[in-house]
Amino acid sequence: FDRPEYTTSLSFDGKLLASGGRDGMLNVRRVNDGKIVYELLGHTRAVLSVAFTPNDDYLVSSAADGTVWVWDMHSGHQIRLLLDSQRLPITIPNFPSSEEIPFFDISINPDSTLAAIGTILGTKIVVEINTGMIVFVFQGHEEFGRSEDVRSVSFSPNGERLATTGNDGTVHIWQLKRDQLEVVLKNPDTNIDIVKVKFINGSDSVIVARKSSAIEVWSISKREMIHYTKSLR
Repeated sequence: FDRPEYTTSLSFDGKLLASGGRDGMLNVRRVNDGKIVYELLGHTRAVLSVAFTPNDDYLVSSAADGTVWVWDMHSGHQIRLLLDSQRLPITIPNFPSSEEIPFFDISINPDSTLAAIGTILGTKIVVEINTGMIVFVFQGHEEFGRSEDVRSVSFSPNGERLATTGNDGTVHIWQLKRDQLEVVLKNPDTNIDIVKVKFINGSDSVIVARKSSAIEVWSISKREMIHYTKSLR
């Protein structure tokens, strides 16, 4: 790596590594020799998240310029502008419609058909990768009466749930089939920002990492924290 990278993603077959930097460029390298196979130009500001689809056909990238792009990993071609914060096809309550709004994190569902994206004002957008059609918009993550940024999103392994988290220090679990919030997981002892959430051990547990470096594991069905590792700092 010859420049600072903000975000990386490893392909599911382990053969490619995608990275995005402050300059808006994405590089896709072969893992076995480090050679760049694609240099992808489309974003005009820092790339904030990249994610391969589980079938490794596509790479999805989001950036501070308010765009989300889909790239063909067989050709390296830019094939679709998935989202543009200044030209959203629907009206989202309280969401600015004429500004470059950063899209922070991306998660792809198991069958490679949907991308979930976290952004500002507690907003999570789920969009079809092949059509660009928005299928769900969820809003939440409020603290002191203010909607906070959504910094991390994660589909469950069965694709039926979406976990989201952010600067309010809580985890929201959404039921996609019912299009509704299932539960809010909140540690009563801290509201420090959560920077990452992932499903583990199937679709009923999530692991979260806080900005303090603390790690928590939560059971969704039990609505309780089942493991805690304190920051070593």
